Amino acid sequence: MQEPDFLDDLVDAWLEEPDRARKLMQALQVIDGCATRAKRLKKLMESLAAESKRKKMRDPNDPWTASISGDIGKLNIPNEVIPVELTNSLRVPPGWKMDGQGIHRVALDEYGDPLSNRVALAPMLLAGRSVDVINGENCVTVAWATPEGWKTKVVERRGIADSRQVLSLASVGAPVHSGNAGQIVAFLADFEAENGLRFETQKASMRCGWVDGTFLTPNEVYPVDARGIEAVIPDGLEDFARGWRTEGTWEGWLEAAEIATKYPLLLVSIYAACAAPLVKFLSLPNFIVDLSGPTSSGKTTALRFAASAWGNPNDGADCCFGSWDATRTWIERACGYLNNLPVILDETKRAKTPQIVRDVVYDFSQGKGRGRGTVQGLQKTSSWRTVLISTGESGAADSSQDAGLRARVIPLTGRPMGNYPDKGARASEAIQEILQHNYGHLGPRVLHYLTGHYDQREAFQAFFKNAKENFLTFCTGGVSRRLATYMATLALSAHICEQMGLPTAKSDPVRPLVDVLKAVDRQADRPFAAMQDLVSWAVANQTSFWGRHVVDSNSNPRVPLRGFFGVWASGEEFQRFFVEGSILNERLTAWGYFPQEIIARWEERGWFDGDRTHRTSRVVTMNKVRTRLRCIPQHVFNMVLAEETLEAEPEEAG
Repeated sequence: MQEPDFLDDLVDAWLEEPDRARKLMQALQVIDGCATRAKRLKKLMESLAAESKRKKMRDPNDPWTASISGDIGKLNIPNEVIPVELTNSLRVPPGWKMDGQGIHRVALDEYGDPLSNRVALAPMLLAGRSVDVINGENCVTVAWATPEGWKTKVVERRGIADSRQVLSLASVGAPVHSGNAGQIVAFLADFEAENGLRFETQKASMRCGWVDGTFLTPNEVYPVDARGIEAVIPDGLEDFARGWRTEGTWEGWLEAAEIATKYPLLLVSIYAACAAPLVKFLSLPNFIVDLSGPTSSGKTTALRFAASAWGNPNDGADCCFGSWDATRTWIERACGYLNNLPVILDETKRAKTPQIVRDVVYDFSQGKGRGRGTVQGLQKTSSWRTVLISTGESGAADSSQDAGLRARVIPLTGRPMGNYPDKGARASEAIQEILQHNYGHLGPRVLHYLTGHYDQREAFQAFFKNAKENFLTFCTGGVSRRLATYMATLALSAHICEQMGLPTAKSDPVRPLVDVLKAVDRQADRPFAAMQDLVSWAVANQTSFWGRHVVDSNSNPRVPLRGFFGVWASGEEFQRFFVEGSILNERLTAWGYFPQEIIARWEERGWFDGDRTHRTSRVVTMNKVRTRLRCIPQHVFNMVLAEETLEAEPEEAG
């Protein structure tokens, strides 16, 4: 019995018929002189049998291991989750068991018999793997069973490698909680090690837009060729991504479009929404279309109409546009995710501060987010090439007096639903009622057209250049020339939309764009605007200037609470206007300007009348005290007042 071959036979017999083997050992023990040796043999058999089971447990090809691990094929995983042929080839990793009751950790007792400890209440496994074609990060598809059926979610691979991050799957119904997160991570790691090579690596992207010759939306792929890329939704944007979908019929949506053909600003908004894929397609700069005007004038209707080209334009968690009351970080993440799809934000007055609007406009125009650091190093910086559509009672460019800001924004002011409130209100209600159930049709049609004509970009470029030349004829300065580029993009978008079936405008949508070009250079002249503000403020506070001050009954000057602001001779024929330097800086700052920049521009234009020692100031007597004040000649005042008079005359005539 102590020969090795015989011991192997005994171990096999012990494993095949353990109950009979134990009874035979007990029979040996009653033989005289054999009790001690029989006990030792029994202990040896138990030890060798347990070791044999452990070896088999570590061998996934052994039938005994399969019998205690469960059969993945019996889990009834749908073919759309994992193809049947792949399901049949998958194996439960050694040391684990998975069945319809969940995931179990398997160990062996002292006799080598399996002991099972349930880790999760439902089966859960990896269903695929992919690589982000933009940043090279690995992603995996996690699948799990629920009472409603199997669910899947694509996550970054680090999302299943950290017990804290894997908990995020609990929010979408996965059988994970704080008590089993560590063991779920261990199981998925063992499952990946056992089956990783059986999965074919797919291409994926956590960004929409043009990616590796394909255009991605949150719910659809538009390949230029046969290659396919899987769209991955970043954590936290699931509801937002769900809004980019199609509902109702194309014919139903066209009823709203037919009403919109009478309102130019509504058509411009839909052209802007469909122009977003063209920005990257033709290597054009980012730009912003800003609809501003009084409340109840149709701005929200225009915004919803623009959003309806791509998805759900109705209020709710799953609508496809955002609001200016979102944080700057959320807006940045949304821009980075949408990439080449339009970013739509409603109502600038809902922003926490005007500073947020200004910062977002700058960030958006630059096409990238802020650089941020983490404990591990630098955080990934989002980037995008697209169009931002904004609405508000005040314009997005009005959040700052910076002229550079205005060169990034097409400011469309007025009433999108026309100047007849009753008629406009009825049209607005009709459009919004239709959009409740019909949306998301025009954008996909545009994408099918662009991907189908991907190799004909030269024709698109030619149309764009011709449109830009037409707009340039109305330009008078640098800002308007920059806006002409954006407007040519809108013209190309309008051409494509009409080819896709959008009704032709009944009212010329180009006219409001031309009006912007004619006025924008003057509006972007921030030094002139600052001088206008200074003149208006001085006229409103004349008695706070020495020379126009008020005297009491004893002919003594009444000194204002803050002292005199400067010196200004009475009457219309004064030669110079003097203002105290700190007061001037204070007012410019309060009006949103940068004092040093504005004063430097005024000096370049010769709008100061200084002396030999100081180009911007002179020494003058104010209330019997000599002091040095900023000095502006009368002709500058007259220039500003003449400009304001010319602007006022058309309104009076009208």
